[in-house]
Amino acid sequence: FAAMKAAKKVARALSLSVGNGSFNIVMNNGKDAGQIVNHAHIHVIPRFQKDRLRLKWSHLEYGNNEVNEYAEKIRKFI
Repeated sequence: FAAMKAAKKVARALSLSVGNGSFNIVMNNGKDAGQIVNHAHIHVIPRFQKDRLRLKWSHLEYGNNEVNEYAEKIRKFI
């Protein structure tokens, strides 16, 4: 919770100082997610209307009841 509160504070300061209206907050956890530095940290990325940064995810289509099966597996560990 404290890290997200700090990220929000940094995002607000960025918006006020550089004039962006939007931002991305990203945290990479694990090698397969793109984590290079092996400790928890949050990227606060100021965004502008015509910037060329693209964060793009492709979306999977799940089969019949597959989403419910994943949800049930996750519930067991919460």
